[in-house]
Amino acid sequence: MHTEGHSELSVSLVCGAFGLIEDMRSPEAWEECERFIPHLRSLDRTWDDAHGVNLELSRANVRVARYMKLRGRYDEAEALLLRTLSSCERHLGADHLATLHSMDGLAGVYESQGRYGEAEALCRRALVGREKHLGIDHPDTLTSVVNLAHVYESHGQYKESEALCRRALAGYEKHLGVNHPHTLTSANNLAHVYGSQGRYEEAEALCQRALVGREKHLGTDHPDTLISVGNLAGLYQSQGRREEAEALFQRALSGMEKRLGPNHPYTLDCMRSLASVYEAQRRHDEAEVLYAQVSAREAKGRNVTRK
Repeated sequence: MHTEGHSELSVSLVCGAFGLIEDMRSPEAWEECERFIPHLRSLDRTWDDAHGVNLELSRANVRVARYMKLRGRYDEAEALLLRTLSSCERHLGADHLATLHSMDGLAGVYESQGRYGEAEALCRRALVGREKHLGIDHPDTLTSVVNLAHVYESHGQYKESEALCRRALAGYEKHLGVNHPHTLTSANNLAHVYGSQGRYEEAEALCQRALVGREKHLGTDHPDTLISVGNLAGLYQSQGRREEAEALFQRALSGMEKRLGPNHPYTLDCMRSLASVYEAQRRHDEAEVLYAQVSAREAKGRNVTRK
Protein backbone atom coordinates (compact mmCIF):
# COMPACT_ATOMS: atom_id res chain seq x y z
CA MET A 1 0.00 0.00 0.00
CA HIS A 2 2.88 2.30 0.84
CA THR A 3 4.44 1.50 -2.54
CA GLU A 4 1.24 2.38 -4.41
CA GLY A 5 0.89 5.63 -2.47
CA HIS A 6 4.48 6.52 -3.21
CA SER A 7 3.98 5.77 -6.92
CA GLU A 8 0.84 7.87 -7.05
CA LEU A 9 2.63 10.81 -5.45
CA SER A 10 5.52 10.47 -7.90
CA VAL A 11 3.12 10.41 -10.85
CA SER A 12 1.27 13.49 -9.61
CA LEU A 13 4.48 15.44 -9.07
CA VAL A 14 6.07 14.58 -12.41
CA CYS A 15 2.88 14.92 -14.47
CA GLY A 16 2.01 18.16 -12.71
CA ALA A 17 5.42 19.62 -13.50
CA PHE A 18 5.26 18.40 -17.11
CA GLY A 19 1.84 19.99 -17.48
CA LEU A 20 3.34 23.41 -16.70
CA ILE A 21 5.06 23.46 -20.09
CA GLU A 22 2.68 25.75 -21.92
CA ASP A 23 3.70 25.60 -25.58
CA MET A 24 5.35 22.38 -26.70
CA ARG A 25 5.30 23.63 -30.29
CA SER A 26 7.88 26.23 -29.33
CA PRO A 27 11.48 24.96 -29.68
CA GLU A 28 12.35 26.79 -26.46
CA ALA A 29 10.35 24.14 -24.60
CA TRP A 30 11.93 21.10 -26.26
CA GLU A 31 14.92 20.70 -23.98
CA GLU A 32 12.60 20.76 -20.99
CA CYS A 33 10.29 18.21 -22.61
CA GLU A 34 13.23 15.88 -23.20
CA ARG A 35 14.15 15.99 -19.51
CA PHE A 36 10.73 14.67 -18.54
CA ILE A 37 10.53 11.78 -21.01
CA PRO A 38 12.77 9.26 -19.15
CA HIS A 39 10.93 9.91 -15.87
CA LEU A 40 7.51 9.54 -17.46
CA ARG A 41 8.55 6.34 -19.24
CA SER A 42 9.80 4.86 -15.98
CA LEU A 43 6.63 5.79 -14.11
CA ASP A 44 4.51 4.47 -16.97
CA ARG A 45 6.13 1.02 -16.85
CA THR A 46 5.97 0.83 -13.05
CA TRP A 47 2.39 2.01 -12.72
CA ASP A 48 0.91 -0.03 -15.54
CA ASP A 49 2.58 -3.25 -14.39
CA ALA A 50 1.45 -2.82 -10.82
CA HIS A 51 -1.75 -0.80 -10.70
CA GLY A 52 -3.43 -0.49 -14.10
CA VAL A 53 -4.19 2.95 -15.52
CA ASN A 54 -3.41 6.27 -13.90
CA LEU A 55 -5.41 9.03 -15.62
CA GLU A 56 -2.78 11.73 -15.02
CA LEU A 57 -0.10 9.51 -16.52
CA SER A 58 -2.30 8.55 -19.46
CA ARG A 59 -2.87 12.24 -20.32
CA ALA A 60 0.85 12.92 -19.94
CA ASN A 61 1.68 10.06 -22.31
CA VAL A 62 -0.59 11.51 -24.99
CA ARG A 63 1.09 14.87 -24.51
CA VAL A 64 4.55 13.33 -24.79
CA ALA A 65 3.47 11.58 -28.00
CA ARG A 66 2.16 14.88 -29.36
CA TYR A 67 5.57 16.41 -28.66
CA MET A 68 7.29 13.49 -30.43
CA LYS A 69 5.02 13.97 -33.43
CA LEU A 70 5.94 17.65 -33.54
CA ARG A 71 9.59 16.62 -33.71
CA GLY A 72 8.88 14.20 -36.57
CA ARG A 73 9.51 11.16 -34.33
CA TYR A 74 6.44 9.30 -35.54
CA ASP A 75 7.56 5.76 -34.65
CA GLU A 76 8.17 6.71 -31.02
CA ALA A 77 4.86 8.55 -30.80
CA GLU A 78 3.00 5.59 -32.31
CA ALA A 79 4.58 3.06 -29.95
CA LEU A 80 3.74 5.15 -26.88
CA LEU A 81 0.15 5.76 -27.96
CA LEU A 82 -0.47 2.13 -28.89
CA ARG A 83 0.67 1.08 -25.43
CA THR A 84 -1.40 3.79 -23.73
CA LEU A 85 -4.50 3.03 -25.81
CA SER A 86 -4.23 -0.70 -25.15
CA SER A 87 -3.94 -0.13 -21.42
CA CYS A 88 -6.88 2.29 -21.34
CA GLU A 89 -9.10 -0.06 -23.33
CA ARG A 90 -8.15 -2.99 -21.12
CA HIS A 91 -8.67 -1.27 -17.78
CA LEU A 92 -11.22 1.48 -18.51
CA GLY A 93 -13.16 0.33 -21.56
CA ALA A 94 -13.37 1.39 -25.19
CA ASP A 95 -15.67 4.38 -24.51
CA HIS A 96 -13.82 6.01 -21.59
CA LEU A 97 -12.65 9.56 -22.17
CA ALA A 98 -9.03 8.59 -21.47
CA THR A 99 -9.32 5.88 -24.13
CA LEU A 100 -10.80 8.35 -26.61
CA HIS A 101 -8.03 10.85 -25.83
CA SER A 102 -5.27 8.37 -26.63
CA MET A 103 -7.24 7.17 -29.68
CA ASP A 104 -7.42 10.68 -31.06
CA GLY A 105 -3.71 11.18 -30.50
CA LEU A 106 -2.90 7.98 -32.38
CA ALA A 107 -5.17 9.05 -35.25
CA GLY A 108 -3.13 12.24 -35.55
CA VAL A 109 0.10 10.27 -35.80
CA TYR A 110 -1.35 7.96 -38.46
CA GLU A 111 -2.53 10.98 -40.45
CA SER A 112 0.98 12.47 -40.33
CA GLN A 113 2.37 9.15 -41.61
CA GLY A 114 -0.09 9.03 -44.50
CA ARG A 115 -1.92 6.03 -43.01
CA TYR A 116 -5.28 7.57 -43.76
CA GLY A 117 -7.50 4.50 -43.50
CA GLU A 118 -6.32 3.73 -39.97
CA ALA A 119 -6.52 7.41 -39.05
CA GLU A 120 -10.09 7.75 -40.32
CA ALA A 121 -11.31 4.73 -38.37
CA LEU A 122 -9.84 6.06 -35.11
CA CYS A 123 -11.04 9.62 -35.79
CA ARG A 124 -14.59 8.43 -36.28
CA ARG A 125 -14.55 6.38 -33.06
CA ALA A 126 -13.06 9.24 -31.06
CA LEU A 127 -15.48 11.79 -32.52
CA VAL A 128 -18.59 9.71 -31.82
CA GLY A 129 -17.44 9.01 -28.27
CA ARG A 130 -16.56 12.60 -27.50
CA GLU A 131 -19.80 13.95 -28.95
CA LYS A 132 -21.64 11.54 -26.69
CA HIS A 133 -19.74 12.34 -23.49
CA LEU A 134 -18.63 15.98 -23.97
CA GLY A 135 -21.03 17.52 -26.48
CA ILE A 136 -20.60 18.69 -30.05
CA ASP A 137 -18.70 21.93 -29.31
CA HIS A 138 -16.30 20.84 -26.58
CA PRO A 139 -12.66 21.66 -27.51
CA ASP A 140 -11.70 17.98 -27.31
CA THR A 141 -14.57 17.08 -29.63
CA LEU A 142 -13.42 19.77 -32.04
CA THR A 143 -9.93 18.23 -32.01
CA SER A 144 -11.49 15.03 -33.34
CA VAL A 145 -13.41 17.08 -35.91
CA VAL A 146 -10.14 18.68 -37.11
CA ASN A 147 -8.36 15.34 -37.37
CA LEU A 148 -11.17 13.82 -39.41
CA ALA A 149 -11.21 16.89 -41.67
CA HIS A 150 -7.50 16.36 -42.38
CA VAL A 151 -8.14 12.77 -43.39
CA TYR A 152 -11.00 13.73 -45.72
CA GLU A 153 -8.87 16.39 -47.38
CA SER A 154 -6.08 13.87 -47.97
CA HIS A 155 -8.61 11.70 -49.82
CA GLY A 156 -9.79 14.62 -51.94
CA GLN A 157 -13.15 14.67 -50.14
CA TYR A 158 -13.15 18.45 -50.02
CA LYS A 159 -16.84 19.02 -49.35
CA GLU A 160 -16.75 16.75 -46.30
CA SER A 161 -13.50 18.32 -45.13
CA GLU A 162 -14.81 21.84 -45.62
CA ALA A 163 -17.93 21.16 -43.57
CA LEU A 164 -15.84 19.84 -40.68
CA CYS A 165 -13.33 22.70 -40.92
CA ARG A 166 -16.16 25.22 -40.81
CA ARG A 167 -17.64 23.47 -37.79
CA ALA A 168 -14.30 23.48 -35.97
CA LEU A 169 -13.61 27.14 -36.76
CA ALA A 170 -17.07 28.25 -35.57
CA GLY A 171 -16.77 26.18 -32.41
CA TYR A 172 -13.32 27.50 -31.50
CA GLU A 173 -14.33 31.10 -32.24
CA LYS A 174 -17.33 30.73 -29.95
CA HIS A 175 -15.65 28.95 -27.05
CA LEU A 176 -11.99 30.03 -27.23
CA GLY A 177 -12.07 33.37 -29.07
CA VAL A 178 -11.02 34.57 -32.51
CA ASN A 179 -7.30 34.80 -31.72
CA HIS A 180 -6.81 31.54 -29.82
CA PRO A 181 -4.11 29.29 -31.38
CA HIS A 182 -6.70 26.56 -32.05
CA THR A 183 -8.92 29.09 -33.82
CA LEU A 184 -6.07 30.32 -35.99
CA THR A 185 -5.11 26.74 -36.82
CA SER A 186 -8.69 26.08 -37.91
CA ALA A 187 -8.65 29.19 -40.11
CA ASN A 188 -5.44 27.90 -41.65
CA ASN A 189 -6.97 24.45 -42.21
CA LEU A 190 -10.06 25.86 -43.92
CA ALA A 191 -7.84 28.04 -46.11
CA HIS A 192 -5.98 24.93 -47.24
CA VAL A 193 -9.23 23.21 -48.21
CA TYR A 194 -10.36 26.29 -50.14
CA GLY A 195 -7.02 26.42 -51.93
CA SER A 196 -7.32 22.76 -52.91
CA GLN A 197 -10.64 23.64 -54.57
CA GLY A 198 -9.22 26.64 -56.43
CA ARG A 199 -11.12 29.11 -54.24
CA TYR A 200 -8.09 31.33 -53.96
CA GLU A 201 -9.63 34.59 -52.72
CA GLU A 202 -11.36 32.88 -49.81
CA ALA A 203 -8.23 30.88 -49.09
CA GLU A 204 -5.94 33.92 -49.13
CA ALA A 205 -8.15 35.87 -46.74
CA LEU A 206 -8.03 33.04 -44.19
CA CYS A 207 -4.30 32.44 -44.73
CA GLN A 208 -3.58 36.10 -44.08
CA ARG A 209 -5.80 36.05 -40.99
CA ALA A 210 -3.98 33.01 -39.59
CA LEU A 211 -0.55 34.44 -40.41
CA VAL A 212 -1.20 37.87 -38.90
CA GLY A 213 -2.71 36.31 -35.77
CA ARG A 214 0.16 33.89 -35.30
CA GLU A 215 2.80 36.56 -35.86
CA LYS A 216 1.11 38.72 -33.24
CA HIS A 217 0.45 36.07 -30.59
CA LEU A 218 3.24 33.53 -31.22
CA GLY A 219 6.02 35.49 -32.89
CA THR A 220 7.40 35.67 -36.41
CA ASP A 221 9.51 32.51 -36.21
CA HIS A 222 7.27 30.21 -34.18
CA PRO A 223 6.75 26.86 -35.99
CA ASP A 224 3.01 27.52 -36.37
CA THR A 225 3.74 30.94 -37.87
CA LEU A 226 6.20 29.39 -40.30
CA ILE A 227 3.57 26.83 -41.33
CA SER A 228 1.24 29.73 -42.15
CA VAL A 229 4.02 31.36 -44.18
CA GLY A 230 4.49 28.13 -46.13
CA ASN A 231 0.76 27.71 -46.68
CA LEU A 232 0.44 31.24 -48.08
CA ALA A 233 3.45 30.55 -50.30
CA GLY A 234 1.79 27.39 -51.61
CA LEU A 235 -1.36 29.36 -52.36
CA TYR A 236 0.63 31.93 -54.34
CA GLN A 237 2.40 29.15 -56.21
CA SER A 238 -0.94 27.62 -57.21
CA GLN A 239 -1.89 30.96 -58.76
CA GLY A 240 1.37 31.33 -60.66
CA ARG A 241 2.59 34.11 -58.35
CA ARG A 242 6.05 32.60 -58.30
CA GLU A 243 8.17 35.47 -57.03
CA GLU A 244 5.87 35.97 -54.03
CA ALA A 245 5.82 32.23 -53.42
CA GLU A 246 9.61 32.02 -53.62
CA ALA A 247 10.13 34.80 -51.06
CA LEU A 248 7.73 33.19 -48.58
CA PHE A 249 9.11 29.66 -49.05
CA GLN A 250 12.63 31.01 -48.45
CA ARG A 251 11.45 32.71 -45.27
CA ALA A 252 9.69 29.56 -44.10
CA LEU A 253 12.65 27.32 -44.94
CA SER A 254 15.16 29.55 -43.17
CA GLY A 255 12.98 29.62 -40.07
CA MET A 256 12.27 25.89 -40.07
CA GLU A 257 15.91 24.95 -40.46
CA LYS A 258 16.72 27.16 -37.49
CA ARG A 259 13.78 26.28 -35.26
CA LEU A 260 12.89 22.70 -36.22
CA GLY A 261 16.18 21.45 -37.60
CA PRO A 262 17.39 20.56 -41.10
CA ASN A 263 15.89 17.06 -41.13
CA HIS A 264 12.42 17.74 -39.75
CA PRO A 265 9.58 16.63 -42.08
CA TYR A 266 8.23 20.20 -42.26
CA THR A 267 11.66 21.49 -43.28
CA LEU A 268 12.02 18.87 -45.99
CA ASP A 269 8.51 19.55 -47.32
CA CYS A 270 9.36 23.24 -47.52
CA MET A 271 12.57 22.46 -49.43
CA ARG A 272 10.60 20.40 -51.96
CA SER A 273 8.11 23.23 -52.39
CA LEU A 274 10.84 25.78 -52.98
CA ALA A 275 12.50 23.43 -55.47
CA SER A 276 9.21 23.15 -57.37
CA VAL A 277 9.05 26.94 -57.60
CA TYR A 278 12.56 26.97 -59.04
CA GLU A 279 11.50 24.35 -61.58
CA ALA A 280 8.52 26.44 -62.63
CA GLN A 281 10.93 29.35 -63.13
CA ARG A 282 13.20 27.09 -65.23
CA ARG A 283 15.94 27.37 -62.61
CA HIS A 284 16.63 23.67 -62.90
CA ASP A 285 20.13 23.65 -61.42
CA GLU A 286 18.92 25.29 -58.20
CA ALA A 287 15.97 22.89 -58.03
CA GLU A 288 18.26 19.88 -58.45
CA VAL A 289 20.51 21.08 -55.64
CA LEU A 290 17.54 21.30 -53.27
CA TYR A 291 16.13 17.91 -54.27
CA ALA A 292 19.57 16.35 -53.72
CA GLN A 293 19.77 17.94 -50.27
CA VAL A 294 16.34 16.58 -49.38
CA SER A 295 17.37 13.06 -50.45
CA ALA A 296 20.60 13.27 -48.46
CA ARG A 297 18.85 14.52 -45.34
CA GLU A 298 16.15 11.85 -45.58
CA ALA A 299 18.82 9.15 -45.95
CA LYS A 300 20.66 10.53 -42.94
CA GLY A 301 17.45 10.47 -40.92
CA ARG A 302 16.79 6.83 -41.86
CA ASN A 303 20.30 5.85 -40.85
CA VAL A 304 19.93 7.56 -37.48
CA THR A 305 16.61 5.75 -36.91
CA ARG A 306 18.19 2.35 -37.70
CA LYS A 307 20.97 2.96 -35.20
